[in-house]
Amino acid sequence: MYTSTMIIKILKKHPFLICFVFILISSSCSKDNNIGITPTTETNPEEQEAIENNPLELKLQSEFANEQEYSVVKDDIFAIWWDSNFDHENDISFMLDTFKKLRQDCLNNLGMKDPPNVAAGVLFNIYIHHGEEDNLPNDWANGVGTNKFGVPYMTLPEGAHLDFNNLLHEGFHVFQYSSNSPGFEYTGDTAWYTESTAQWYAVSRNPDAIDIFVEIETLTSNPHLALWHSFDNEAPGDPTDWLYQVRQYAMQAWLYYMTSQEGVAENLITDGFYSGTSLSPQEYHHQNIGAEKLREIFANWAARNTLDFDYLSREQVERAEVELNNVADLSNRKPYALTLSGTSLIGTHNPPATLKPRSWAYNVIKLENIPNGNYTISLNGEKEGSEGAASHFEARFVIKGQSEVRSFAMNTASEGNLNLTLENAVEESYIIIASVPEQFKTAQNYNYSITVSQ
Repeated sequence: MYTSTMIIKILKKHPFLICFVFILISSSCSKDNNIGITPTTETNPEEQEAIENNPLELKLQSEFANEQEYSVVKDDIFAIWWDSNFDHENDISFMLDTFKKLRQDCLNNLGMKDPPNVAAGVLFNIYIHHGEEDNLPNDWANGVGTNKFGVPYMTLPEGAHLDFNNLLHEGFHVFQYSSNSPGFEYTGDTAWYTESTAQWYAVSRNPDAIDIFVEIETLTSNPHLALWHSFDNEAPGDPTDWLYQVRQYAMQAWLYYMTSQEGVAENLITDGFYSGTSLSPQEYHHQNIGAEKLREIFANWAARNTLDFDYLSREQVERAEVELNNVADLSNRKPYALTLSGTSLIGTHNPPATLKPRSWAYNVIKLENIPNGNYTISLNGEKEGSEGAASHFEARFVIKGQSEVRSFAMNTASEGNLNLTLENAVEESYIIIASVPEQFKTAQNYNYSITVSQ
């Protein structure tokens, strides 16, 4: 499987590639629809199979391969190519079966569209490549490009072509390709959504896969970053290591949480691609899920992330921890805005300037060995962010090892409180401050204070 570190390197070296693979299948105009038409000649079995496998009669067209030097198998709207010096005959049925099912799912259930190859009358090409061992371009990676004919194609390194999660992710990208929504472009503060939804699709169709959430520790390592933080929209001074550069993949957890835990319909994740909207994905959710509901879901998600991602399997979380320790610069982790103990708890506290939560982001305040007793925790947020946007906060409280999520009573958009009774010698608990303003771009941050009293 391709790690997230490798993916980032691929994108930086090949900006024309969107890090994913395609799958195409087209709406069928099969012979069964030709009611009342009687063929004047019979077709032999080979010809009949060719017709059934290519009901749209799409033509083979390739910039990079030919049938003399390469093997090719055509089915539905796909053509899978590989150098004839290699043997992939036994791999093709799995690939085609995955892609065809994926296409039907995207077209029939998720409101997606075929790539432009179908309208152009040509098959969608998928190339299995072997680096310098074949005559395909040596710099090809794992992703989708656009050829000289103006239609997309997919490149899969040997090994990646049999990775089911990879095929789901890359295949979903194929059906994003023809999106007609300017607000969903793969750039700036909206780029995150292309990768997040492809990752979401993979996990929603293969939820038990152990290695499907390998980037999620980036979320709890720096929760103050905006929901849409990606690899080309960082704030001045932000690091550009793995922790900051792969969050768009990790944000699958946000989408998965919404659909698997909070009852958000799957079509609300995908409909925006073909709605013609100029809204960003984050604005689209705010409008279509509802401001109050989305804020509630986001704060709940932040709390559940803090509870060690308790909506995921332990094996998935452990695998993500391995990824974190293997590839991250751990000095760039800032999981807690503040850490307070029994001796430092009472009083008023502010987050460090560099860790103030940005738009649609959160802070975690860690509480250690707080004595039993009754406490009041008051949240006092500033009314405006660093660039003048109106603030809006939600807050939660959780205890490590317990599933209960307690909500602050918000008196205004920026002020709230929680009356709390601690008993049984709680060793570790957390206050979560979620910044959820009606602001959906930039790295603007929002200041607040908490006051703890008895």
